[in-house]
Amino acid sequence: MKVKPECFVCFVSQAIRATEIISKKDEDAIRALKNVSEVLSRLSYDVAPPLISEFVYGSITKTLDHDDPYSEIKNKYNKIAIAYIKNLKDYINNSEDKLQAAINISVAGNIIDFGSQIEKFNIKETISKAINEGFLVNDIKDFKEKINKAKILLFLADNAGEIVFDKLLLETIKSLYPNLDIYIALRGKPIINDVTKNDIEGLGLEDIGTIIESTKPTPGFWPDYCDEKCKKIYNSAEIIVSKGQGNFETLSEFDDDRVFFLFIIKCSVVEGYLKKPKYSHIFAKKSSLC
Repeated sequence: MKVKPECFVCFVSQAIRATEIISKKDEDAIRALKNVSEVLSRLSYDVAPPLISEFVYGSITKTLDHDDPYSEIKNKYNKIAIAYIKNLKDYINNSEDKLQAAINISVAGNIIDFGSQIEKFNIKETISKAINEGFLVNDIKDFKEKINKAKILLFLADNAGEIVFDKLLLETIKSLYPNLDIYIALRGKPIINDVTKNDIEGLGLEDIGTIIESTKPTPGFWPDYCDEKCKKIYNSAEIIVSKGQGNFETLSEFDDDRVFFLFIIKCSVVEGYLKKPKYSHIFAKKSSLC
């Protein structure tokens, strides 16, 4: 999925929000946004949107000398998400199809996203929708067939807060498929509220699978931006769960039926690209979507 004109609204909105977190001074905001404008004017746009966000965010953090503006917000939303865990575990454990139930919960967490949406979000309402309405597109049958044969599963994580919901899915997968090797890919460096190693401290993800990282700070997984270890796992995994809209925006550039996209459509560009309504819940391969 390539950059569209509407993406510029998102790039500038990301810049404004990050700048407001770092400094309340108008002169700082203007200085940062002028630099962002210069960066945007020099870039090529025949790429996926998250590959542009790297430069937008990098310009802001360099200008205002702060490499992780969302650090406190990420910690806050991890704590908010943890408060839901007991009830969500009960829901999964009491479900006839535990895997589908855990996928329902995981997608609800994708609403915790400060990159793709300006308006406020409601976690409780999103959980209710995920449980009661399910998915617009759901490739669960094919997913079960593939995971039964797989030896390696790669989970491409998205945001802090959201990762707490994802942990329930990963725990469920580990319980149902104990011989499966699970790898969990995080962002190598901070960008927006995407999850890094610093953001998972105390969550126990390392008890479920092996933690790996991408290298560049892009809010979407891009194979060429991985180190050799990450690339090797990406290439050898028989099944990949790509969590979040940012990862969809990048990996939709490839035709790869190993990849199951799990996300909520949260912007008009993705809505138009997929020709599916905003806020639809998706669990599908690209071949089922495009």
